[in-house]
Amino acid sequence: MRRVCLVNPPNHAYDQYDFAPPLGLMVLADIAANVGWEPMILDLGLPQFLGLADSPDRFYQEALRQILACDARVVAFTSMAVNSHVSLELARLAKERDQRLVTVVGGPHFSAIHAPLISSFPWIDHVIRGEGETGWRDLMVALSNLPGGVPSDGGRQRVINSPHHSAPRHPFNYELVDLPGYFAANDRRVVDYEGGRGCVFKCSFCYSPAHYPEVREVDPDQIVRDWSRLAQLGFKQVFMVQDNFTNDPRHAIRVCDALAAARRPLPWNGYSTLPQLTPNVISALGRSGCNAIYLGVDAVSPAQMSSLNKHFYRDDDRLLGLLNDLRNVGVTPTCAFMIDLFDYQPDDFEMVLRVAIACASLDIPIRLNTLTRYPGSALFQASRRKVQYSEAKVRLMLDCPRVVCQNNFAREQPELFPFHATEIPVDMWTERLSMVRLAQPLIQRYHTDLLDLARGSNDQIVDGLVRLASQADELKSQARAGWQLDLFNRYEAY
Repeated sequence: MRRVCLVNPPNHAYDQYDFAPPLGLMVLADIAANVGWEPMILDLGLPQFLGLADSPDRFYQEALRQILACDARVVAFTSMAVNSHVSLELARLAKERDQRLVTVVGGPHFSAIHAPLISSFPWIDHVIRGEGETGWRDLMVALSNLPGGVPSDGGRQRVINSPHHSAPRHPFNYELVDLPGYFAANDRRVVDYEGGRGCVFKCSFCYSPAHYPEVREVDPDQIVRDWSRLAQLGFKQVFMVQDNFTNDPRHAIRVCDALAAARRPLPWNGYSTLPQLTPNVISALGRSGCNAIYLGVDAVSPAQMSSLNKHFYRDDDRLLGLLNDLRNVGVTPTCAFMIDLFDYQPDDFEMVLRVAIACASLDIPIRLNTLTRYPGSALFQASRRKVQYSEAKVRLMLDCPRVVCQNNFAREQPELFPFHATEIPVDMWTERLSMVRLAQPLIQRYHTDLLDLARGSNDQIVDGLVRLASQADELKSQARAGWQLDLFNRYEAY
């Protein structure tokens, strides 16, 4: 039987809170097995590989050894955009060692940059463009039917357009992964579950409208059956990875009621949007076993709402009231806010900081995200700016090992790798990122001190952060308060 090796590159360096078996690769493995292939999954995010991920040369050497040891005819790679270059480099190394290998990449980022991938990375045989299932099955069948096995050119289909799939189906081929290894790495025992695809909203910065143009949902009874099986396998927490669980509030309530009637086979968390969190939806979330919801507030100023095409925020009172309603039913909300450091407007940033502080004052977790122009998104299509290479965002804002931080392909083509690119001068980019990096822990843990800092800076939080970032070394030497030492120690670590 022909073998196919499915590779998941590393992403996080330390944070294992949501670490789980790679759902997308398990789906592809299931399809490959159904058409006569022997699938193998290699997850390079497991702890035994993360120990090498801060030494790129050692990491690539060991990862390549593991890939070749699979003795596969096809090697397929996914990515989370920030680590796409790791997949590309591993594909290059594998192809260099064995020209007979058929190399395949897929997922939202590779789909969006499919044309330059073909022209610039000749060692990639196939790019599956779209949701993946249909195109992947067609490719596996085509390679199976080639006379004499898989040829060195793999049939050279190159870009494979994959039509939109029906509602997702959960695979249960956990024998292909080291389940005890995942449980040891993350004692929350998290499993990713796709209860639907797509989002009814069309935010300009999001990859989803292009990748998932239609919204599809899994039947509530099917979800209950699946989760019961997952509980039997030893999982203790479900992460609903779909873009927006509350796309259709009526469907969301039906899912919650089905879970509640089943006596909550597993607690869960997921994503939602502010406009759909009605009192009925919030009540349903509480009784379903939902324990956390991630909310992309994102835009709070009129200018932000227009540029991001996201008009959810109205005022603090309504936002804070909704957050309290969620907490009252046992659901912890996390509020995320977007900051555009390219078209940077201090007044917009100031408003984001003020609203984030209002949330943090209620002990609500907050996230400050800096805008990334994803290839394929409306905001990316509208931008025609020249970009240059920078690792500052990955190093300052994200939890990534060194092998993910260093992207040699982006040095030549930064426009393909949005996490390793900046539209503004590198020094200015780093300074603005530093402000946001300093603001995050201050807002979450020391928001009173941040307001005090503003009072000494024309009553503007932004001005206080500018001063703090520009004088970090000097201020640290003078620091007396615990919050200052804690902040600068964290900042220095990056």
